[in-house]
Amino acid sequence: MSYMFYGCSALSSLDLSNFYTKEVGNMVCMFSGCSALKTIYASEKFVTSKVQSGEGMFAWCKNLKGTILEYNNSKTDHTYANCGTNGYFTPVFEYAEFNEGTGTLTFRRGLSKPERAYALNLEASEPGWLTHKDEIKKVVFDASFANARPTSCCSWFWYCTNLATIEGIENLNTENVTNMGVMFCRCQNLSSLDLTNFNTGNVTNMYGMFSNCQNLSSLDLTSFNTANVTNMAYMFDGCSTLTTIYASEKFVTDQVNGGDMFNECRSLKDYSFSKRDSKYANYKTGYFSKLVGKNGDDKIGAAGETLATDNLVLDDDKDFVAYEPFVAKDASYSRTMNAGTTWGTLCLPFGIAQSQETECKFYRLTGIDNECITLESYEGAEIPAGTPVLFKMNENEPTLSISVQNVGIVTKPKAETNTEDVNLVGSFTKIGGKDNQGLADTDYIIGKDKFWLVSELKKDGNSKGVGIKPMRAYIHPATASQARAAMLSIGKGDGTTAIDNLNAISNDANAEYYDANGRRTNGLQKGLNIVKRGSKTYKIMVK
Repeated sequence: MSYMFYGCSALSSLDLSNFYTKEVGNMVCMFSGCSALKTIYASEKFVTSKVQSGEGMFAWCKNLKGTILEYNNSKTDHTYANCGTNGYFTPVFEYAEFNEGTGTLTFRRGLSKPERAYALNLEASEPGWLTHKDEIKKVVFDASFANARPTSCCSWFWYCTNLATIEGIENLNTENVTNMGVMFCRCQNLSSLDLTNFNTGNVTNMYGMFSNCQNLSSLDLTSFNTANVTNMAYMFDGCSTLTTIYASEKFVTDQVNGGDMFNECRSLKDYSFSKRDSKYANYKTGYFSKLVGKNGDDKIGAAGETLATDNLVLDDDKDFVAYEPFVAKDASYSRTMNAGTTWGTLCLPFGIAQSQETECKFYRLTGIDNECITLESYEGAEIPAGTPVLFKMNENEPTLSISVQNVGIVTKPKAETNTEDVNLVGSFTKIGGKDNQGLADTDYIIGKDKFWLVSELKKDGNSKGVGIKPMRAYIHPATASQARAAMLSIGKGDGTTAIDNLNAISNDANAEYYDANGRRTNGLQKGLNIVKRGSKTYKIMVK
């Protein structure tokens, strides 16, 4: 660290409270010439035990003052690099304080430390607060602790058998931590543990980290980068109720001692006592799952060379998010229609075969004509995953239920269903709502068997906002001028579409038929038909 801040004459303060200098041997002229420097904050981790060259460390720091010691030009070497009465540093304390009345252990950072508070441990030493390990029921990481940078979490909650709750763990910054050995060992009352903010890039020791956490059913370790870890022995030993461990490609075991890593983890899928070392710490051939999505608040894990999950049950009121494609061995979706409603929109992350669905009929949107949407039936066609469609329930069918097997799950809906003037846009998540975000005023959403213009609905002062639920779609006109009506009719005349009423039209002697080029025909032909029936004009696609 020689000459590290040399000549930084404009600096008035430095916060070095996160510096751990155990291995530093050279601090020559480290702050020399910092003439405006008044305060240097440091902690117990700033040590000079291995410094061999520290002359002139504080030379010409004429405004510097420690807790007691004021600058003296005869006292400028590393001897005065401390927070004591004979030093130029101002202490910053990172500590844990135990409240016996509530059983709460609170971690804080500040310029003073309560008399009975415990300093953070270093390396593999045991933290002082473990004298209360049997009494600790709750751990809180105060917001002030977010600026702390501990270097060790070794044994922090070792044998805290009554610990049930950890709050504010997002305020624990682990970027400088090297040791997490037995950190949560024997925390058998913990039922959940959120470690998604953990930075483990510098960690070398994870020995017994979760050993005998007998009440944990899942762990999300997707943030764990274990490239520098050398010891994972007994890491999950005795986690008898653990069913799922989420991890990513960053969880590597190339150089670890991983003996008995999964010992007695009998609830892990396909667990075998003969397969319990670090070789099985992966999601392709081992016990891990890869986090591939969320169904509402529920995490979705997949495993295998081709990422697969057993059962995906989509809820009509829950957002679905897929981070990457995967296969579902079984997938299902259901929706109960509102009374008196037969029409709806649908957009699912897996494919649907019209021929297998008996309670409804699916349609694609082909345009808007005379303030009525024009549709084309899918008939027996496969509807690709992520494709937004319209559907009409058959008579006396109140529930749409779709179940498929061994299907691919896509990450997002198809961008749009292109026509000349309109798109049907699907979504796996809710859109709009109270803040109306995501929908344009010129879009249409379905309700009571009609498509309603968003701007018109907003005029009605909807207190809940205007939006659609997950697994649905909305109409997006290509231009604002094409949003012509307050609502678009799905039905024609008697409540059926041109497609539903195909037979009636074909038997109507007064109907006139034209092909797509405007040539008169004798009746319905394969392809696009233009049908004039009184004052009404229909577009009908015949396959």
